[in-house]
Amino acid sequence: MNMIDTPTPSQIAERRAFSGLTKSASARLVFPHYKNPCVAWRRYENGKKTMSDQAWELFCRKTENIYSLNREFQSLTASQVAVRRIDCGL
Repeated sequence: MNMIDTPTPSQIAERRAFSGLTKSASARLVFPHYKNPCVAWRRYENGKKTMSDQAWELFCRKTENIYSLNREFQSLTASQVAVRRIDCGL
């Protein structure tokens, strides 16, 4: 039984955006062996091609920490961000 659902184009685009990656960087991260991985990635986000469950799982695993931190940061208020900056010595 498959534990990962096939992603929708909007899920792919959202994950990439929250990870702070370009389409090109995302494509090279998952498909380093492709001659032109950007074309495939563009088709996934446009809904012209379905991303395999394996490729989606790989992308999620490789971007897990970045994605989680960016989601957490987006949920913080301005005062919370200021406190976090002080805690980090920034």
